[in-house]
Amino acid sequence: MKIGSPRKGAELDPRVRAHWQEQVTAAVKALNFTNAWTVRVILDFLPLGAQMSELVTAEVPGARAGGLVIVTPVAGLQAGVLFDGYVSATDVVSVRASNFTSSLVVVGSAQYSVAVINP
Repeated sequence: MKIGSPRKGAELDPRVRAHWQEQVTAAVKALNFTNAWTVRVILDFLPLGAQMSELVTAEVPGARAGGLVIVTPVAGLQAGVLFDGYVSATDVVSVRASNFTSSLVVVGSAQYSVAVINP
């Protein structure tokens, strides 16, 4: 499966971003890593002002420094909000929600799928 990043400017379209994230998640699962797994966690974000980000942490047993993290909302994407993450400590993943719109966005509490691939 070939995965390319979205065309410049197209990444702002939530449908394009959602499709790209689905492709990446499917490709990672297809690789059948022995050090990869997915967990579901509940994350609670404060309302995000225009062009603002918030970082929250979640316990992910087995996550190690240097691991690759992919974060996807279970219920679907919210327009203008992008999620990314990294292993911030042993067994802890930090997830960032970034608001790329020019207005306030209420992300709130939701369930997320967090895929971790340890080195």
